Amino acid sequence: MEREKKKEEMELEMEKNRRIKEQNRKEKLQWERLEKLEKERQKEKERKERELREDKERKERQLREETLRLERKREKERRERELKELKATKELKKADGDVGNFIWLGKGKKANRRSAEEKSLAEIMASQPE
Repeated sequence: MEREKKKEEMELEMEKNRRIKEQNRKEKLQWERLEKLEKERQKEKERKERELREDKERKERQLREETLRLERKREKERRERELKELKATKELKKADGDVGNFIWLGKGKKANRRSAEEKSLAEIMASQPE
């Protein structure tokens, strides 16, 4: 009788241990799933952050490139404008003997542009037959 009782106690103890082991195994599996989910969430979060950072860097790079392109374009336009102005000034000087606001009349004489233009207009009017 005592033997059967001991045997029953041992079986109960073994069953109890099996249940405990099974519960521990289930808990372990649950923790592993939770950890896996957490790792996946973390990876997804890091991926999104990386994409946002890369997108921001790409936009900044594009903005810098566009700014540089516009600056080069403005500089080129400025140089072309200055070159045109310089050419126009040289052409005027060649055509009029112009130096500043004065016209060289020859033999070291100079006159104010306006008065010289009026004088040449008067000469043209005088030379025309009436």
